[in-house]
Amino acid sequence: MMVFDLLIKYKDGKCDTVDKVIKEVTSYGYLEESSLFYFDKNNHRSFMPQENIIYFGREHDWNN
Repeated sequence: MMVFDLLIKYKDGKCDTVDKVIKEVTSYGYLEESSLFYFDKNNHRSFMPQENIIYFGREHDWNN
């Protein structure tokens, strides 16, 4: 199973850009029917609303 670091760039309540890196993610995506991003880690799925998210993807892809 491939794991990677997930980078989430979003605007906080003050409109500052914040970076959050989640280590050892196994998959991620977007659920159009609910407008939520998701990622899987340690056999659990977590969800994030799309509002304020600027980038949601592999950290490696952003840095290259």
